[in-house]
Amino acid sequence: MKTLKQACDSYMASFNNRENKLVHFYASSEGYKPIDPPVFAADFVCPFCGNPEYLLWMINKEDRAWMCSRICSLSKLPKEVGGGCIAPLPVRAVPWALWCEYNGIGDLMYEVRFEKIDQSKGKVDYLLKFATKPSGIILMQGNKGLGKTYACLGVCELFTRTNSSCVFMTNLQLMTAWLETFKPDYKGNLLSKLLNCQLLVIDDFGTAEVSSGFMRYFLDLINSRMQWSDRGTIITTNLTESQQSDYCGEALMDRLNTGQKFIFEGKTRRVSKPL
Repeated sequence: MKTLKQACDSYMASFNNRENKLVHFYASSEGYKPIDPPVFAADFVCPFCGNPEYLLWMINKEDRAWMCSRICSLSKLPKEVGGGCIAPLPVRAVPWALWCEYNGIGDLMYEVRFEKIDQSKGKVDYLLKFATKPSGIILMQGNKGLGKTYACLGVCELFTRTNSSCVFMTNLQLMTAWLETFKPDYKGNLLSKLLNCQLLVIDDFGTAEVSSGFMRYFLDLINSRMQWSDRGTIITTNLTESQQSDYCGEALMDRLNTGQKFIFEGKTRRVSKPL
């Protein structure tokens, strides 16, 4: 049986796991204040006392809002923060599971979180800034099973906490959607959505056989999105650089090379399930 001190120590330790949590808001007497861009809790400094050494208390179950455990006098918050003492926490722009359904992504991805992206600190820091304000192009290149798709979905998960203008498609799905526009009874607006959404992810680029007409469309899509500072595009591919050039041509490769390239290396992370 635990002593009272052990129980208290265990309880307090549960609030000290700050490394992989993002701080989106902090509590004040005027309600929740946004932190833009969000920061990892380990890097968060109390805006009132300026002291990073005190624990940050999580005050909602989604790990999005925090307050200084010191209960800074400058914050003018009551000593006990309970329901109704401050304004309601802003909700997600779109529930993650619902976004997955909209984009044809299976329920196995419901548990994706940006904080769970298992990549280098440099990649994660860049993706954090990109997810906050998408702009330009990120090209993720590497063999299958190295975490490219998870990293993309993690960016989408973070982005959709505050913004719903986000689309995820595979190369094959994009080509299928493009072909649908040639049908006489087509009344959709997907291609317009691809052009205008703030965050667009094209996964597995280069895995489908495409026509020259589709590649001209894709080049035009990338060109158009690059003309806007508030539209970001992420493309993942298993192709090497020389294979990409053969697949999409020099003009498109020239556009893609203007963006940030991430090389994914190592052994596959996919594990086959035993029978």
